[in-house]
Amino acid sequence: MRIGGKEYSEILIGDGENNLIVSITDENTIEEKGCKVTWIPAREKSDRIEELAKPLIDYLKDNYHPYTSIVITPERVAVIETIQSIPEGCIG
Repeated sequence: MRIGGKEYSEILIGDGENNLIVSITDENTIEEKGCKVTWIPAREKSDRIEELAKPLIDYLKDNYHPYTSIVITPERVAVIETIQSIPEGCIG
């Protein structure tokens, strides 16, 4: 399985005394009694992004022209206006 750009064959989660709590592989999950592992498929994460983006898209449509974008990074939110854009294939 791929996490943070690295490939792993197994994830082991233990307590402070080296007792195994959970073992996760591509094929199965072994849980200690009283523990629960919840799997969240990648699609659900994508659905959440869509849910968060919809109000921003609606706001852009209602308040700006079609050549305006919102760029969100961990450091800022920027409203950007495109003055001119020429696709690479159209440049002589």
